[in-house]
Amino acid sequence: MPSFPMTLSSFDSKTWPLLSGQQAQACSWARIVHSAATVGRANTAHVMQHGGYSWLELVYRVTMVLANLKEATSGQLVSTAAYRTLDPSEKGAVSYFLGLTVAELLAGRRLRVPCHRAARCPPLLQPGGTD
Repeated sequence: MPSFPMTLSSFDSKTWPLLSGQQAQACSWARIVHSAATVGRANTAHVMQHGGYSWLELVYRVTMVLANLKEATSGQLVSTAAYRTLDPSEKGAVSYFLGLTVAELLAGRRLRVPCHRAARCPPLLQPGGTD
């Protein structure tokens, strides 16, 4: 089963004893793929809200994980040869998505956050907003 090494800090160890120190988080491939498919989405209906286009996005999200991560014999998740040969801008895009996926996974498992969604800027802070 794949695992993520992680170091948790800045949590009050008396209040959050499970959120401090060096740990490894084990998870199944199914859970990793589920996190990739649902990050930024409120529920399954939201994942599939655009019909055929949503199916294509789902395939894209799942293949991003499977093409770029593999499980080492130690159980750790490591990059694939395909990932290592990407050019820097491609690697940045893939890393961003994988980072969102891992954040979704760990927030759900460690912090019990049901879904990870980006906050929207207030209208005044959006490009083209008024003063």
